[in-house]
Amino acid sequence: MYSPTISILAENEVCWLAHPPEDDDVWRDVVISSRIRLARNVKDCYFPARADAPALLEIRSCCTKALEGALKDLGDACMAFSVDQLTTSEREFLLECHYVSREFLQPRAGAALLADPRQGIFVMVNEEDHLRLQALAPGMALRELWKKISLLDDRVSVRLPYAFDPRSGYLTSCPSNLGTGMRASVMLHLPGLALAGQLPGVVNALKALNLAVRGFYGEGSSPEGNLFQISNESTLGETEEMLITRLERVCARLCAYEKKTRLSLLEHKKELLLNFIGKSYGAARYAYSLKSAEGINALSGILLGAEMKILPRLAPEEVKKLFLLIQKEHLRRASGRKENEFPPGEREELRASLLREFLRKNEAPPSRGKKER
Repeated sequence: MYSPTISILAENEVCWLAHPPEDDDVWRDVVISSRIRLARNVKDCYFPARADAPALLEIRSCCTKALEGALKDLGDACMAFSVDQLTTSEREFLLECHYVSREFLQPRAGAALLADPRQGIFVMVNEEDHLRLQALAPGMALRELWKKISLLDDRVSVRLPYAFDPRSGYLTSCPSNLGTGMRASVMLHLPGLALAGQLPGVVNALKALNLAVRGFYGEGSSPEGNLFQISNESTLGETEEMLITRLERVCARLCAYEKKTRLSLLEHKKELLLNFIGKSYGAARYAYSLKSAEGINALSGILLGAEMKILPRLAPEEVKKLFLLIQKEHLRRASGRKENEFPPGEREELRASLLREFLRKNEAPPSRGKKER
């Protein structure tokens, strides 16, 4: 099992999977979650890739003090984790929750995570940059997240001098983050466009607009389950407001296009649509062993069926939570198994069992009509 601090974090509902506070028709059934991330570095200090272990530990200490003080000013409290001292399983759990990046699976000395789950704030220390300030929320919430993370950033900057150039903006390890240092991203579910064969054209159009398209776990991940993370590619030459506005406009068009495509499939290619949803449901309802990708792809069809009321007894928000619950570390934690007692074959069986049980509980009750003679 996990250390007490990680267990406390695990008990909190994953903030970006909660039900959106406002169910806006523009984003409904397509937008899963939003995230704002700011890259910051401490003035006159080597970037993490070049700093030695003693310097990284010193940076962690000063960053932690600054962040704890900033959150206290805002009336919030945080939990702090020395990521380089966590087990591999604990780090994988944090990655599955989207609280840390893949780089933290093999963290350098001084790596840390400061988390305020109630506010959806998760700050990585000594990842690619000294600080990665993150705020996450369900649905389309870029503007709310920007207000939240900008306020935290202002409070931290009072306590910690940032590496900043008047002409270039915030100085970062990767040149693509130079400028505002901001990455705004939105997670979208686009099964309609995938079924209609429209995704390659959409991806090319997004790249032409200087937007990045990544999978469920961001950079380096594949787009399993028709889940796509759309974010700004560069941060130089535009203000934060401009970046957010442009991303919102593009996502609004994508949502409209996805919904229109779903209706078109229902009207003109109903067999293709129902076959996709039916096969997805069948795979999850009757399989006794499912790999992670198979489970996620099946959930994509089930979620589409729930959103289009083809599977009316399934609540979309409950289906979304399964994308996380069928991941390896979430399965292991739920089963109580130790890392060396959880071989691949067993977790594939547990994954299938979890989906079977969920669908069994939500199946339509037996018909009470007249029996046929």
